Amino acid sequence: MTSVLRTANFARLWMAIFVSTIGNFLLMLSLSVYMYRRTGDNFAAAAVFGTQWLATMFSASLGGWLTARLRSARLAATCEIAGGCASLLIGACIASLPAVYGLLLLRGLAESVSKSARVVAMRDHVPDELIERAASLIGTATFIGISVGSLAGAVLIDVIGIAQVTLIDAGTFVVGAGLYLSLSGPVRRVATAVQPALRDVARVGFAAVRADPALARNVAYMVVVTAFFQGFHNIARALLPITRLGMGESGVMLLQALASVSFFCGAIVVTLLMQSRQAAGRAEPWMLCAASAVLMLAAVLTTQRAPSLAAYCAYLMCSEVAFVFCQKNVVMLCPREQLGLVSSLALSAATLCMVAVIYLGGWLSDRVGLVSTGLLVFVAVAACTVAVEIRSPRPFRLPAAHPSTGDE
Repeated sequence: MTSVLRTANFARLWMAIFVSTIGNFLLMLSLSVYMYRRTGDNFAAAAVFGTQWLATMFSASLGGWLTARLRSARLAATCEIAGGCASLLIGACIASLPAVYGLLLLRGLAESVSKSARVVAMRDHVPDELIERAASLIGTATFIGISVGSLAGAVLIDVIGIAQVTLIDAGTFVVGAGLYLSLSGPVRRVATAVQPALRDVARVGFAAVRADPALARNVAYMVVVTAFFQGFHNIARALLPITRLGMGESGVMLLQALASVSFFCGAIVVTLLMQSRQAAGRAEPWMLCAASAVLMLAAVLTTQRAPSLAAYCAYLMCSEVAFVFCQKNVVMLCPREQLGLVSSLALSAATLCMVAVIYLGGWLSDRVGLVSTGLLVFVAVAACTVAVEIRSPRPFRLPAAHPSTGDE
């Protein structure tokens, strides 16, 4: 891990994601509070995040099309600048709610394309022998950025106005863009990416996934983990501490803080212990999903605070291990020329399924309670895991690392 952290290009990528995530969550949380105060409507506040998710769900074609045609670092920087401009316009148009939500949609679209460009930029600018560990570690920038941005929002929401928040947010995006543009030349000769027409991006992406059973298996588990475990977390993070554990609203903040630590620890576990040359690097994704599902169920079945919170943190950590493990496998297994298409497709599919689980699970939890909803999610995870294993029964093996070639 020390070798990865000392790599200049990785450090710049990590810092770019970290800085822009701080600005993103500072604005999103501040804007959500502003909407609630102005309208008194919880839906209006939640729609601040929902609108960005909506953009991500339908960005696969555009993201794949752009990553196939533009240099990854330049595309990521352009998306950061576009997001910063959208933030400034939000501050200027704050009096018009339709304009604000329209700009949030554009901002979410830029962010979703940027996420795909980041993956390709990492593949292009990090040496071959470090890519697997870099892919495991890069997500920590997001977790820490979310925590810092949330704390900054809590401190600043009553000190400065939305217009000032949008200025700070735009500044973080400019810094992120500069860091992307500062990446040195690719460490290898980059293969020409597949460049399908915009209408064919999804079809070509699906074909690339289906062509490799190992790649398809890991993409499928990325979607399963995101949809059910991240989806259930969005349902339970308020209901569990308030309705099951009797911790009140302060319990929601405590649980979210513990969640951030759990996610971070999960990524570190994969980075240090689950690389392809290590014994744990040959773990089976279905085992990680099964362990996460059992821990999730244990957390909601008990009403004792300490065991429930411990099980919940273990569930989040284990699910993050599963996600990061499969994500870095996708980066390693997918050919560079198809990585932009596949990562855009996986991101959109995972987000779409997660939103479906959040809405359906939220509706169910209001009617049958959190425990019954957890049981249904457990059954759904088991069914999806069995389906994935039936379709791809052979265990995957990552390709052996090889030294980089071409321009250094």
